[in-house]
Amino acid sequence: MPKKPSKSSLIAPPVAPKVPSVMQLHGTKRYDDYAWMEKTTRNDQFRKYIQDENKYLSKVMPGLLGQADKLATEVKKLPTRYCKNPLGMIARSRKYTYHLSSEPNEPLVSFRCFQGTVGIQDMSVVNCVLSLRGIVPKKMHVAHDDSWMVVIGEDTFTKRSQSGHLIALFKANEEGNLVSAGPGIPDVYHFAPSPTGDVLYVTANFEKNMQQVKMHKLGDDHRSDVVIFEKPFIKDRRDFDIRTTSDFRFAMITSYVNMEEESEEYTVRLDFDFWSADEDARKKAITQVTSVNQHKIYFLEHHDERLWFMTGPPDESASTSMAEAYTRIRLWSAPDDNPLRENWEKIPELQGGCPQWITPIDDYLGVTIRTNGRTEGYVRDRETKVWTKMELPFDGMCGLDHEKFIPDPENKHHVRAALATHLQLFTPVTVDLKERKVIASESTKLKGYDPDDYIVKCVHVPSGDVQVPLGLVYHKSVSLDSAPPTYLGCIAIYDSIMAPLLILSNVPLMRRGWVLAFAWIRGSDDISSEWRAQGRGVNKPSSVDDLIACAEYLIDKGWATSERLALGDMRKGGMSSSAALTRRPDLFRAGTFFSHTMDVVQALQSSKLKSMLDNKVEFGHAPTIRADYEAALKYSPYDNLKSFFVDGKTAPSVLVYSSTLDTHSAPWQSAKWVAKAREVAGYSKPVPKDKVGGSPKLVLYTESNEDPKLCRADSDLIEEQRFALRNAFLLSEVKGWKEIE
Repeated sequence: MPKKPSKSSLIAPPVAPKVPSVMQLHGTKRYDDYAWMEKTTRNDQFRKYIQDENKYLSKVMPGLLGQADKLATEVKKLPTRYCKNPLGMIARSRKYTYHLSSEPNEPLVSFRCFQGTVGIQDMSVVNCVLSLRGIVPKKMHVAHDDSWMVVIGEDTFTKRSQSGHLIALFKANEEGNLVSAGPGIPDVYHFAPSPTGDVLYVTANFEKNMQQVKMHKLGDDHRSDVVIFEKPFIKDRRDFDIRTTSDFRFAMITSYVNMEEESEEYTVRLDFDFWSADEDARKKAITQVTSVNQHKIYFLEHHDERLWFMTGPPDESASTSMAEAYTRIRLWSAPDDNPLRENWEKIPELQGGCPQWITPIDDYLGVTIRTNGRTEGYVRDRETKVWTKMELPFDGMCGLDHEKFIPDPENKHHVRAALATHLQLFTPVTVDLKERKVIASESTKLKGYDPDDYIVKCVHVPSGDVQVPLGLVYHKSVSLDSAPPTYLGCIAIYDSIMAPLLILSNVPLMRRGWVLAFAWIRGSDDISSEWRAQGRGVNKPSSVDDLIACAEYLIDKGWATSERLALGDMRKGGMSSSAALTRRPDLFRAGTFFSHTMDVVQALQSSKLKSMLDNKVEFGHAPTIRADYEAALKYSPYDNLKSFFVDGKTAPSVLVYSSTLDTHSAPWQSAKWVAKAREVAGYSKPVPKDKVGGSPKLVLYTESNEDPKLCRADSDLIEEQRFALRNAFLLSEVKGWKEIE
């Protein structure tokens, strides 16, 4: 008869105290023994619990944190040519790229001018044009001919400014350098430069209780600026937004008329001479294009003597009509001299999917739409007025960054752009607008990683009456029929778009023969507005159904097994992932979840989380609407926990990661789920030290704001550490992988 292990040879998990609590809602009672964790301020008991969980992780998986450090170092050694701006803000003219940067804790802003348009590492510094003390930059514009620049930032050196914002103005001197164009403008909330460099801006007149739009001439004192539009404050809130077209010829003023975010919108001709015109003439340069009961305009562009809009319905912000609102996003155009609503024309070629951007480029107008997990590009040229579909690499499983679209000065049909795919970072490409295709591309080759060695494919998985796009990324030496280790993720909440982009932290898994699978489940913004509405509110359970269908599809095809399939959250899809694992633990060997909503019902009650409004948009209004409450109870991971050890099957190992620094998803969300899972799902038994390696594990790791090293770390570093811990956990718990030569 085998000996029972002694207590000293056992590793026992923490046991959270149970304090009975009852929530009464819609005539029902919801019992919760771990609601006490929600009070995290001065909660010594909660602090002790998460500390005990961290200690338990170090005992039951003693080498995990060390292995995570090694994997993080592996990622850091990957040399990148990622076209983001490490210096700060960026603006481009036809000839130069301007970078605006500020040093941490130093009120110093530097403008640097680079020869070139795409890829910082490929640029040469032309000159340092200006340094300015006292501004924390937020936004800037530069003229295409480099004649002026406008910057808006937080004002750190004048206490008189009640808004705390200021515009700094610059213009080109005889040598072509940007120099100061007069004193800045205080109390600025939004601005739009005109073709002449004059500035249209939103400010406040607190004495008159008026929100105003003014025009400022470079070099003049702001006290002589012309008021072109004004309305009273509504309960002392800032009621105007202002946007400009790329050619700076038109601006759009959004005027909010009540606290429910209903708005009216007006177009402004920026090439109009507001200085010499009388008040009646000024009014004619401003056109009201929508009223409260009409469309809400998301963005505005100008091309070929027409204005181009992407619109949503006026009731978009109303909680009960959110799903309906997302089914009505449309693209329109109107003549620029008469853009009244009755003159709008729908663009039939571009209806369906989710429009991403409209960009005018000389004789062409470009549009991208995300649909079925892919990018579709369309080009309209000024001469034929016809929309033509573009040929995009990887059958559209890519992304083009419109902010990096720069005309080629040597070929009017070409633009330089930045291309991203699931295999490569943003890299420079040349797009031929006349031929409607990408004609040149440079692969991103990293040490130990070559995108040409990997395959990207997309399949469609039946789920009820829909087909769910499922993307797969894997090394060409890996055979799907051998059921390699697979990491399944999704994205489905908070208006998120799963833009194709290589996540460097995934490379360690890819280099070890893993398949990365990412599902565009219902609720994702990538397919269409209807698809997004089908995964929200009372329809949210369908997103969980889709993810489970994808896991079953991989197993039924023989491309994965439950012993080699891991589930996790890719960016913001964590709730759906944890709900899928809670419902079908038999499908997975491991799960990894980062700081997200586990107790949906309680999250909708909290007023302290920054994501509260997003939660209501995503999950509905459970506290006030019974149907939303009943739907939340069906999929909430916390409310649906059950035994994971059933029919003699091995339960999945689960890593839950949270942070006391996270203001979007409180650490008690993760801690409550783990505490209840230990009790209900079967992870409460002590584990013999000599059998730790093969036993299913449930571990919680919580970053603490008491760690001074963590507090000083930047967000990118913290994100790298999280992915590294995920990778170490997966490589420990899922077998059958091997490093690719």
